[in-house]
Amino acid sequence: MKIDGRCHCGAINYEADIDDGQVFICHCEDCQRFSGAPFRVRVLAARDRFRLIRGTPRAYVKIAESGTARSMHFCGDCGTQTHAVEREGDASPVSISGGTVRQKAELRPVVQAWCRSRLPWLSELEEIPRLERQDFRPRPERSSTMPGLDVYFDYRSPFPFLAIDPVAALARRHGVDVRWTPIRLPELSSYRDRPMGHGFPKRNAYVARDLARWAVRRGLTIRPPSLLTTAASTPDSPTLGRDHPMDTERLLRGALVARRRGRFDAYHRAAYETLWSSGVDDALESALARAIEATGESRATFERALESREVAEELARETAAADERGVFGVPTFFVGDEMFWGQDRLDFVEEALAEPDPAVRPAAHPNGATEMRADRA
Repeated sequence: MKIDGRCHCGAINYEADIDDGQVFICHCEDCQRFSGAPFRVRVLAARDRFRLIRGTPRAYVKIAESGTARSMHFCGDCGTQTHAVEREGDASPVSISGGTVRQKAELRPVVQAWCRSRLPWLSELEEIPRLERQDFRPRPERSSTMPGLDVYFDYRSPFPFLAIDPVAALARRHGVDVRWTPIRLPELSSYRDRPMGHGFPKRNAYVARDLARWAVRRGLTIRPPSLLTTAASTPDSPTLGRDHPMDTERLLRGALVARRRGRFDAYHRAAYETLWSSGVDDALESALARAIEATGESRATFERALESREVAEELARETAAADERGVFGVPTFFVGDEMFWGQDRLDFVEEALAEPDPAVRPAAHPNGATEMRADRA
């Protein structure tokens, strides 16, 4: 196969005849340092099959782990390393830097070398979100004095759904980072032995009516999953929180995967809209499928990630941490160490974000009026 290539500025040009079975990935630490990348593609060519057709490269001699001296040839103007050769022994091949080859898309590596220094996250490369161009911009670091907003949720409850848009608007107004954290609601110590709503028909009817009111205010449609309405109408159905009939485990794990990959917002909204608004049959599986689709990722690779032991353990840790912080229901918000429960408490959340110090925040009187604390500056 005939190939040609050049350095970045074009001062060094070469051509070569190669065997396309002599293409490999090198994970050695020298290649990582020379390229500034996690690995480098190398293309081998016999010495008499490699020709410089423009320019004279500079050379840097490195000593390999084997003790062999190798000349690393690079452009003296732009710094691109084009090829390397052993200083002694004309029989040794030229090692061409694959990224400089014009036909690089046609060169498929046949083996990976020096895998002892291969970076561990490369196995997840296909699962990392892709951008056609560099649209990503690093987020500015949050000031150590600026509070963030932690939000705990479980897809078993529709009330965090009502908070999605208000929380986003609140975050924009105050310039804060929001961390939505999935938890297993039935594992909270204050929830697992608590009677569920359908054990109290009058209370349950009021909660349903209140949910409908809030949905109208938020511009949402609520259609509870059929498995919940069935459980509510079955006399002998379980009534304790630990026996909640809706298993959201896979959805919650998926939320963690989406959060890791910077696709949480799309996943979260699609999951809630499908589960609590669409009225589709088999709502849990449909919610997971549509949520993954919303991330733009392969369902197979996404599901492999959410089934991993690592993600399951992370969900367990987040649930235990929430329980330790005093969470007993969802949505629960934290501004620093101050807790607020319920999507109808967002006005208090906003006050806490505006003034993180409770000592100088408005305090409520029993009669509903407010006053400023006496110790306010």
